[in-house]
Amino acid sequence: MPITAPVLRDVIDYLNDLNDQYARGEATYNWSGYSDNCVHTLRNALAAGSVWSPKSINRIKLLQLFRLAVPANEFSELAFRTNRFTIEDFDCVYQDPYMREALLRYGWLPARHGAMLAVHQNNVLCDIRYQIFVLEAPVFRPKSRRIGKMFDKLRYTDIEENLLHFRARYQTILKRRPLNWGDVTEGDDRSFVRRAYYQYI
Repeated sequence: MPITAPVLRDVIDYLNDLNDQYARGEATYNWSGYSDNCVHTLRNALAAGSVWSPKSINRIKLLQLFRLAVPANEFSELAFRTNRFTIEDFDCVYQDPYMREALLRYGWLPARHGAMLAVHQNNVLCDIRYQIFVLEAPVFRPKSRRIGKMFDKLRYTDIEENLLHFRARYQTILKRRPLNWGDVTEGDDRSFVRRAYYQYI
C-alpha cells in the first residue's frame, strides 16, 4: 500500500514512541502471541496513519480473545480494505471513521491505486502457491476463499492492471460528482468531508 510522507511520519512517530518506553526502561516488553505480538504492532502502526482501527493489547484474557492479531487475518483484511473498499459510495467512506479521518488529516484514502498483493516468481527460496493459515470458521472458510480469489485476478498482482482498474473507478466517481460538491456549510461535517473526498479523487 503506497502511503504519503505525512502518513509515514505518523507511523514512524508511533513506532518510535513505542520503542522509547522500552529504551528508557519505563516498561519491559513481554512478547505474547495472544495479547501483544508483532502483528499487533504492525496493525497499530498503520492505525496511527488512519488506515484502520487499532487493536488493544494486554487486556484480560476473555476480552483479548476478540482482539487477536493473526498474520494471515490481518493480511487478508488489509488487502480487502485497500483494494475492495467501496470508494465509489461516498456514504461508505463518510461512515467509516478511519477513511473519513484519512481524508481530513492527510487528504488521501487507504483504498487506492497501487495497493497490491506482492507475488514473487518461483525460485529456490519462494513458492508462490497460495498457502495461508487464516483463523476462521473451519467448514466454509470464507476468508481463505476470498483472499485466494484475489490472487487469481491480475488487478491485484499486476501494477498496470491495478492502475487501469482504479482509473476506471475514479472516472466513475467523477462522472457522478454533484455540481455542489465543493460547497461547505458551516457546522456540516458531511459537506466538509465530501469536498475533501472529491478533491482527493
